[in-house]
Amino acid sequence: MADYPKINGQIYSFASTEIKIGAAIYTGLTDISYNQTLEPGIFRGTRPEKLARTIGEHNVEGSFTMVKVEYQELIAALGDGYMQTPFDITVTYAETNSPIVTDVLTACRITSEEDSHSQGTDALVVACDLDIIKMTRNGLLPIVGQL
Repeated sequence: MADYPKINGQIYSFASTEIKIGAAIYTGLTDISYNQTLEPGIFRGTRPEKLARTIGEHNVEGSFTMVKVEYQELIAALGDGYMQTPFDITVTYAETNSPIVTDVLTACRITSEEDSHSQGTDALVVACDLDIIKMTRNGLLPIVGQL
């Protein structure tokens, strides 16, 4: 259980993250998001209530937004067919007097990319959606026996 208030340390913030795509560390991400679901199948037989459920189907998806210049570097490293090429993303959270937490997104593929630029002083960014095969949350698998 976390101790509050955090007198001798800070809690994680976006500045606490290190994001590695493949072997390279990228600092030009403005956001990263990932989620997973495990939707069980339902067995009712001839009854109106649930009698049992299956383990279900597991899905992982995510997204990130990256400054355009770094995104160009990423897709150049992935090469032709970059939207077909799988890559891993490692997100590590570290902060003073807090444990280091590492999430791993395995075999990610870019499923969409969006440039939406307008006049102003902000850096140009590219937003991407991801299809992800597997996710471990600080070394823990969401499903017992998962490969």
